[in-house]
Amino acid sequence: MLPHINSSTSSSTIFVGMDVHKRTIALCVYNARTGVILDERGLPHDLPKITKYLWKVQDRHGQVRSCYEASSCGFGLQRALQARGISCEVIAPSSIPRRPGERVKTDRRDAKKLATLYAAGLLTIVCIPDEEQEAIRSLLRCRGDLAETITRTKQQILAFLQARGLQCPGKTN
Repeated sequence: MLPHINSSTSSSTIFVGMDVHKRTIALCVYNARTGVILDERGLPHDLPKITKYLWKVQDRHGQVRSCYEASSCGFGLQRALQARGISCEVIAPSSIPRRPGERVKTDRRDAKKLATLYAAGLLTIVCIPDEEQEAIRSLLRCRGDLAETITRTKQQILAFLQARGLQCPGKTN
């Protein structure tokens, strides 16, 4: 698929914050030059629909720069949008400021916060690993989880035996 060409005469940059989940994505479109939220909406996590929406925003308002918070959803959305000519970056969750006592989180509010902070340049962008690096990270994470599970299971077996007055013969368990 060829990258989408901006047919708008406007040269302003529009910032889009996305709160990404497994099934849905909340989007907030923000014009930093005017300080106005142009649109807020939720879409299903469907790449063709998201791409079509972002192209429409780009046609109407100017160059789009989008971002979303790093999460268990991974980097697939970022890679797909970049491949379709839409600028997309992944933000480190630790760089998003949280007010003391701010406990109520909504997808819409999170998308708005991402868009405005991204436009102000206040967020830290995550370095996107290539697919091979990501596969190696996943394998190492899986190995670490397995090692923890083995250790925890051994401890549970030893506690079970000890509670029943049984001991393993020899110096080690």
